[in-house]
Amino acid sequence: PAGRDGDGRRRPRNKARPMNPLAVREGMLPAKALPDLFRLTREAGFDGLELSGSRLIEHGDELKRLRAEHGVRVTSAGAGQGGNGVLLSPDPEERARAAAFLIRALEAAADQQAFGILFVPIFGAAKLTAVPGQDLRARELDLLVEGIAKPSERARAKTWVRVWAML
Repeated sequence: PAGRDGDGRRRPRNKARPMNPLAVREGMLPAKALPDLFRLTREAGFDGLELSGSRLIEHGDELKRLRAEHGVRVTSAGAGQGGNGVLLSPDPEERARAAAFLIRALEAAADQQAFGILFVPIFGAAKLTAVPGQDLRARELDLLVEGIAKPSERARAKTWVRVWAML
């Protein structure tokens, strides 16, 4: 991608790999099977496909074949909870399961040359309880940073965190 290298010189954009391909999320297409998803993505004019983190992990070789066959890239993966643990759970084992899944998803995304994953650490209301003297949101943020630091380091991934708060 375009930008600046380590000594400040301008780096040219790689035209073979669009910086912002137009992608569609797998759940928005009327298909479940991977070959059909890739075919429909291309027919609809999209450059890329966002898959679930589980599919990304479980179907690596098939995804590489389909990417080459259809000229569609895997742009990202949605790695929400779905039985893979909750990063902001009060249960340390559940947090560890979520962190392990995050590592596998990051590694699979790198293997597919995806831009990254979208990881929602918790859906709905907080599962943690307030600790005297500590704000619940601060505690959640501490656990979030702790929960993504090790997976990001292990997968050698750059991590961006955007916190949305529903007021």
